This record gives sequence, C-alpha cells and structure tokens, in this order.
Amino acid sequence: MTAGDVAELLAAAEKGPPAWLRGLHEHLARRTGREHGRSCCTCWAYSLGYNEIDWPLDDHEQRHQ
Repeated sequence: MTAGDVAELLAAAEKGPPAWLRGLHEHLARRTGREHGRSCCTCWAYSLGYNEIDWPLDDHEQRHQ
C-alpha cells in the first residue's frame, strides 16, 4: 500500500460509505448478526471501487462471522 492509497482511504473514511455500501452493511448485519462499518477493510475496498472479483463477497461475510 502506498502513501497515495492511504490518503485515498482516509479521504473516503471522512465522507463515510456511499448509500449502496450502507445497504450492504445492513444486509450483512442481518445475515451475520454483527455490525459493519468503518472498521471493515473489505467494506472500504468496495467503497473505493473494488468489486467482487477483487474482494469476493463470500470472503467478506466470512470475515464477519
């Protein structure tokens, strides 16, 4: 991870997750019984434009169980 990557992550963290990602958080919270948010690196990867090929959603759910 470069300094530019870190700066991009910090800028995204300041804005908070986009609406579609909040929906994903709610969906995963219902499925796993756990809250999601800023501490989830996979959620932030999704918010920065990575997709399921880069970060499989099944892996995402596993991280929260």
